[in-house]
Amino acid sequence: MIDRGAPFDDVNNNGNFDIGIDIPGVKNAAQTIFICMTDGFPENHSIAEGFSGGTQPLFAEVSVSAWQYDNPGYEDIQFIKYHIINKSLVEWKKSYFSMFIHSQIGDSLDDYVGCDTVRRLGYTYNRDNQDGTGSGNSYGAAPPAVGMTLLHDNMGLGMTSFHYVVPMQIEIDPACEEFPYNPMDAYNYMRGYKKDGTPWLDATSISPKQTKYTFPGDPETNTGWTEYNGIIGNCNGALTGNVVPNYSRQRTFMMSTGSETNNLPCPSFIDFHYAQLVARGSDNKNSVTKLKLLSAEALSSLTNSSSPYEVIREQTILNANNISTWVWNTGVFNHDLRTTNTPGFEWPKGSGKFAIFSTGLTIGAYVNNDLRLAAISNEGEYAPGYSSAGIAYTTPNFKLYKIKRSDNFSNSSDYTNWSLMVPFGAPYIDIDGNGQFNPLIDMPGVKGAGQTIFECITDGFPENHTTSEGFSGGTLPLYSEMHLTAWSYDTIPQLTDVQFFKMEVINKNSWKWDSTFFGIVCDADLGYPTDDYIGCDTTRKLGYCYNSTDPDGSWSPYGYGAHPPAVGIDLLKGAHSQTNDIGLSSAIYYTSTGSSGIVCEQDPNSQPITAYNYLKGYKKDGTPWLNPLTSPPAITKFCYPGDPETNTGWTEYSGMIKNCGGVTTGAVEGSPPGDRRFILNSGALNFHVNPSDTQTILDDFVQTVYDNNFVISVNPISSEVPDKFLLTDKVDALPSLTNSSLPYAVIREQTILNANNISTWIQNTGTFNQDIRTNNTPGFEWPKGSGKFAVFTSGLSLGAYINNELRLATISYVGEYAPGYSSAGIAYTTPNFKLYKIKRGDNFSNSSDYTNWGLMVPFGAPYIDVDGNGQFNPLIDMPGIKGAGQTIFECITDGFPDNHTSSEGFSGGTTPLFSEMHLTAWSYDTIPQLTDVQFLKMEVINKNNSPWNKTYFGLICDPDLGDWSDDRRGCDTNRSLAYCYNGDNQDGNGSGRTYGTNPPSVGFDILRGAINNNTNAPIKMSSFNYYLRSGGGEPPTCEFPPSTPIEAYNYMKGLKKDGTSYINPLTLQTTKYNFTGNPETGEGWTEFNGRIANCGGTLTDSIIPLNAYDVHFMQNSGAEDLTIASGEKQTFIFAQMIARGNNNLNSVTKLKQLDDFVQTVYDNNFVIAINPISNEVPDKFLLRQNYPNPFNPETTIKFEIPQNDFVNLSVYDLNGRLIEELVNEKLFGGTYEVNFTAKNLSSGIYFYKLLSSSFTETRRMILVK
Repeated sequence: MIDRGAPFDDVNNNGNFDIGIDIPGVKNAAQTIFICMTDGFPENHSIAEGFSGGTQPLFAEVSVSAWQYDNPGYEDIQFIKYHIINKSLVEWKKSYFSMFIHSQIGDSLDDYVGCDTVRRLGYTYNRDNQDGTGSGNSYGAAPPAVGMTLLHDNMGLGMTSFHYVVPMQIEIDPACEEFPYNPMDAYNYMRGYKKDGTPWLDATSISPKQTKYTFPGDPETNTGWTEYNGIIGNCNGALTGNVVPNYSRQRTFMMSTGSETNNLPCPSFIDFHYAQLVARGSDNKNSVTKLKLLSAEALSSLTNSSSPYEVIREQTILNANNISTWVWNTGVFNHDLRTTNTPGFEWPKGSGKFAIFSTGLTIGAYVNNDLRLAAISNEGEYAPGYSSAGIAYTTPNFKLYKIKRSDNFSNSSDYTNWSLMVPFGAPYIDIDGNGQFNPLIDMPGVKGAGQTIFECITDGFPENHTTSEGFSGGTLPLYSEMHLTAWSYDTIPQLTDVQFFKMEVINKNSWKWDSTFFGIVCDADLGYPTDDYIGCDTTRKLGYCYNSTDPDGSWSPYGYGAHPPAVGIDLLKGAHSQTNDIGLSSAIYYTSTGSSGIVCEQDPNSQPITAYNYLKGYKKDGTPWLNPLTSPPAITKFCYPGDPETNTGWTEYSGMIKNCGGVTTGAVEGSPPGDRRFILNSGALNFHVNPSDTQTILDDFVQTVYDNNFVISVNPISSEVPDKFLLTDKVDALPSLTNSSLPYAVIREQTILNANNISTWIQNTGTFNQDIRTNNTPGFEWPKGSGKFAVFTSGLSLGAYINNELRLATISYVGEYAPGYSSAGIAYTTPNFKLYKIKRGDNFSNSSDYTNWGLMVPFGAPYIDVDGNGQFNPLIDMPGIKGAGQTIFECITDGFPDNHTSSEGFSGGTTPLFSEMHLTAWSYDTIPQLTDVQFLKMEVINKNNSPWNKTYFGLICDPDLGDWSDDRRGCDTNRSLAYCYNGDNQDGNGSGRTYGTNPPSVGFDILRGAINNNTNAPIKMSSFNYYLRSGGGEPPTCEFPPSTPIEAYNYMKGLKKDGTSYINPLTLQTTKYNFTGNPETGEGWTEFNGRIANCGGTLTDSIIPLNAYDVHFMQNSGAEDLTIASGEKQTFIFAQMIARGNNNLNSVTKLKQLDDFVQTVYDNNFVIAINPISNEVPDKFLLRQNYPNPFNPETTIKFEIPQNDFVNLSVYDLNGRLIEELVNEKLFGGTYEVNFTAKNLSSGIYFYKLLSSSFTETRRMILVK
């Protein structure tokens, strides 16, 4: 029965049932019962079933597990799990599932029923405090209550209806509340209606209110609607009726889950977890209260925690600089819970004056057409813990953590235990740079911060959803998991009045959030709180509060007096969809109930829909805001965006239009000062957050700090640009090539990349920046069309040993690659292997490269995965890099021996390495900051049968900056940047190819270099060196161009060509980084300082001048212990760029500034084809069960790796034959998911295997067609 879902205790934690090791049954349960059954036998469908059976089968397969624990606290609870699979051939539409309970407490003729919608509990209790005499079946005095609670459903819908059914016909009962006599009657009950489709009516509402929950009140406190209040016996669609008593008797009730949009395809499954429980209190009504408390214990067993629980609110203080504020364990900040109704944002610290009362991030979204909120304003609906698949969990480890600069293991338990939260997003300073948290090396907290606070919280505990939250809480949970980090700096003068908050919000529901909005809700009480105004700055995404007058409450101890401050929140980063950042979608305000504001601008008053309207950018009744300064008044979602100081634009001083009820006109009236709240929103009606999607909200940030490489999270995900972020360009096919492995001398071809200000050429041999239309012509033209050039040629060369034999695959002037691919040490090609180029606007009708792009997708050609299914569908998906103006792609290999020749230009001519390179080049034409930048990505794969040892890669560049005879070069090791600049401020006379006065600087940044398997560390620029052709001062012979492979290899290692080390003339120390100084400031070693012309292994010599001349340089990435295994891939990403300053040296500074922006773009915007679904670094390897399973035709496989490692994920059939290799590359530590599609496979059992350097695991999956 394991294959059918029978539970077992997975002792060895490998996900498989191993006889003799694993233990059948639910872990720790005293007894477990399991059965697998189906409704698929038509003869069992009969009206005799009792609840209107008799239809055709659904072909549901239902696995039921039931169990009990015998440990204290669970003696009166039993658990039941249903796993329901659609095994029909069609989709189930408008699906509902109902738990039917025919209960009787002792003497069954005196029972009442009720429900608790928050606890998802249905129950039966005795009408009075005496159930019979206590003899026989009766309980006597203080009878118990019995109930059923829905602990979890993986749809995330919860209990969508609860009602009773009259089990026997009695003359006084409404006929529409009796047992169903046909399937539609039963289905109506399941939908939450009476059997004839009439809605239930709340008997306690003044005008009868429709409801799907009968008797949700509390019998003990006599609040809300209970059976004691009677019922309205309406039928036949009537929406009114008289309240009549509901006579106690035997009871049957139904708890349903479903919706009109709940469609279940085949195959798919639904899980339900229930607990049935009984409790006895001091009287019949107190038994219900005891039952509710016991339902919390039931859920705690499911969550392996002490929850659901009403959180005990705690707080800690953030006061490293001039601001002192409080952060709660419910997500609230700027509020002090030590006393009632106390603001928490104190400024200046210690002054006793406060600027903000309370703040929090609220989320509103629809889940299967049901509005849900996770509200944080005054109390917060979150609690410490986390969620998974619609279940909330907690342990004592989930709490507020705080560390400060002076903390260490001996004086701070939070410092010691910080590692417990790193998998949940706690930030740390990665000192050893390996992407993993090592508590003995790395440091907790945000780098440079005086204090850091972290918490992982979730809204997944229903008890914490209550209308008393303050911003219309009380819905069912969204199952949001929030990683909240707060920090402040005490050593940066400009930031002493700033605090920073980061909220990572993850959808941990099993269902997506639709029409999602996030809102920073701020109750700003600026000193004396009743004289405040608010405003916004849409450019800065800033909301703020300021005093309406000067002074602020000078008569009040809370007032700031003369010249009061302003307080604000900057939404630096808002919600983001797959296509763009949504940013600030609205900035509005509301006032406290009873204040001077009109009703539709006051507190939401316990109505979730009114809070959601505020999040959407409307007034609480859905009325739009109006700008009174336009004629007619313009509808707006940004209130008071003007400037109060200059009195320009709409401010509160300009007045307002007090419209409600959907009215879009009105007179301009004054805006009286008062107690203000403002909301900064980010969302959209078409914005969906899928399960496991992460949204990052950043507020209280200074924009320039963030824009200039402010580090938000130091848990790095892979920085590899995805296979969906690549480039190609078109050149004619190679007509002489055949579908064979025969070597050939490549016919060189090229195509142009010129989407922005740079125009350059990409060749089919891997060379770029050279124009082969005429001999000896540079190819990097800037500005485009000017006839001025900055680079002659560039290329990525490779050197390594195979079985102690040195081999090179060089690209500098000619290139030893050719279109094609390699496999097991053999090179192949066909006419399909050529240069491909697409540009914005291309389609099937105007571009053959667009039409044929799919031919190269298996070889790494990038595409925009429009339908998100992980497969290239040429009718849906789009070739190229997302957002790029042009994309060029080629798949080339050095595996053809005829192309290995010493005439290549950089000492080629060895035996091939059998390297396969997927080269993508692209540029943007719509991003102003990137119009002088081009990107290149080279995926280099070892397609030899032997490993490459002592591997080095070198980007070889021959820059010719205008007049090539007066150039210099340098590097910036912090940026992994190499560059060329003019030796003086005059490059020729400005005619022809020369740049004249204030010549530019051109450079190359290694955004991603090699990754070393031995150290699990990325290698960017391992060395920067140069060589000279002639001139430039008399060069020593060991600095001439290489004439043998070993000389070229020595240059790649960061040495001179004879193996001699370079020497820094300022320190007289050996170095692998030449000219690392700053040309503009004159600091450090630059070419102006000369060089030491040592050769022959000597480490001393005289310093000689180095005149500006024709320069060449190399950026290398490699190591002596860098071994590339057969089949392993190394990915390199470069940016080539050019900048012009106010003189030749300032151009270098401008180039570095441009490079900083490029690095930020790379860090934040590039995506990986293997989808990294979490930034958290796991603590162990893990291969998860695919989902869905069984599947047809597509399923998703998730896996976790705790460190940078080479990973292979492959699919096999029952005979062990390889079906498909899904992953075969080096990955950073993290959590990933990959889609597998079985289009051409037959039904059956298949296996998928994860293999790394230290881990292997295999799991089974079932394909059902």
